Amino acid sequence: MARPTNAAARDEPAGPGGAPASDPVVAGGVAIGSGTFTLIARSPAVDAEPLLEAARLAREARGGLLAVGHALQAPGAEAVEACRRGSGLAVVCSVLEPGDVAAAAPVAGMLRVPAAALEGSLLPRALGTAGLPVLLEREPGSSVQAWLRAAERIQQEGNPEVVLCDPGDDLAAVPSLRAAGGRPLVVDASQAAHREAAALARAAAAVGADGVTIRVDGELDGLSSELDAVAAAVGRRMAGRRIRYVDGRGAGARQVADPSGRWRRQ
Repeated sequence: MARPTNAAARDEPAGPGGAPASDPVVAGGVAIGSGTFTLIARSPAVDAEPLLEAARLAREARGGLLAVGHALQAPGAEAVEACRRGSGLAVVCSVLEPGDVAAAAPVAGMLRVPAAALEGSLLPRALGTAGLPVLLEREPGSSVQAWLRAAERIQQEGNPEVVLCDPGDDLAAVPSLRAAGGRPLVVDASQAAHREAAALARAAAAVGADGVTIRVDGELDGLSSELDAVAAAVGRRMAGRRIRYVDGRGAGARQVADPSGRWRRQ
């Protein structure tokens, strides 16, 4: 059964894309599903310095959150914490087992998990008591009903703060999926090449998704400007602040993160 929303209870108008408005989920200070469109920058980095560089690019692009995958395994929690402190962005850590949840809790702003990982395990209980919002991933080709049941299971274990993450293989279905789940929904474009990912991100904003996950690269800043326009056209705004970095000296000098997590001028 879908989670009832405050908007539905008050007979408020439907949200962007025709789907009923859903209660927002706050992750690391960023409200997902609050009339904004959230860019979740996903880092492919597995080493400390590239991870910090990914954080810088995500911040430049007005990313709301930085997804670091299984970075707690390598390069480890210390590098993830340095990344969080240096960029000011909360991190989304991927988890597969209850032990992963315990390890991520001190540094993560959100936990990402594939719905299939919840089957026949104690992971729902760990997610339910972690005190962190969950980004629940539906893998391509997997059952929508199993995905929505997994979200309900996490809520039954004590955590209603679940954001649905759809692979975007049928964007026309996004409004109905949001309505069925009664939760914010983001589209995962992080597996696509940049040009295809950019097109998918624009389309996701246009059909009423609450955000997009996209792989970090040097072209993210241009994409955020495009998403601004698309989000505005459907009555939304991009979440996060625009922070510009300009090559040069003085106050406008370009900043980069060093391995300690501090920002230095270049």
